[in-house]
Amino acid sequence: MVDPRQPRKNVAMTFILSACLFVVMLAQGLTLRPADLSVPPHDRGLLWLSLALRYVLTPILALVAGFIFGLDLNGHHATGLTLAAFAVPSVAVLPLVAVGGAALPQAVFLTAIGSAVGLILLPLVLWLTFTPADLGMLFWPWLIYAVIPFAAGLGLRSLGFNGGRWLPIISSAAIGVIYLIALIKGWGPGIWAVMQACLFLAIALVTIALLLGRRLALPDDQTATLTFTTLLPMAALPIGLTTWADPQLWPPMAIWGILAYLGAGLLIILRLRRR
Repeated sequence: MVDPRQPRKNVAMTFILSACLFVVMLAQGLTLRPADLSVPPHDRGLLWLSLALRYVLTPILALVAGFIFGLDLNGHHATGLTLAAFAVPSVAVLPLVAVGGAALPQAVFLTAIGSAVGLILLPLVLWLTFTPADLGMLFWPWLIYAVIPFAAGLGLRSLGFNGGRWLPIISSAAIGVIYLIALIKGWGPGIWAVMQACLFLAIALVTIALLLGRRLALPDDQTATLTFTTLLPMAALPIGLTTWADPQLWPPMAIWGILAYLGAGLLIILRLRRR
């Protein structure tokens, strides 16, 4: 028997996810400035390296992780992990970079430009992932709940508006709500394999970023910044844009987001202990 309350629950869930995503993307924009989209000439190599790690290597590693741990490459979990791999970098990296002693100016423009590039790429990835018939379902949420609040935040920030100390708290709470809903609604068989795939992805990304930094003789603070900006995704974004899709898409995104934060915290602890 179909629960008559289910459509109402779905509407409420969609509203909550969309509202939280709007808040998160507004905070993303308010934390940055339009000037952060400019890159000093001597840092352009670092930018290209960051974009390659974020939007080329991470999706490839997500596919490899799905294959290794037996995720159906055409199934919901593998698709969700791929979408998570294309998530934009989170501004939550900025306080972590400051605490961890990494290069904050570089972290700012890597996050700002990575967010802009990711917002452009994500609808294309979603469109290729689903079907052309879903384009209308993808375009308007992408515009209303991602692009407009991010652009509005950048505009307000350029006018001198500052969200103050409450902004990170509100944004973190909204991300937590999104992840919680995603885990509850999408929990089911195969979650253990998803956790293993996400853990593999996190370890592989950290290892490759650290090795690249050493190979290219980057300063320690820039290597740490490259690692943090690659590792920390705004996984709440693809979750909030796929409220109409099967909830089994969501757990890989939520688990990847949570594990990435835990991994970044562990890296900070290790860096502080070496001082």
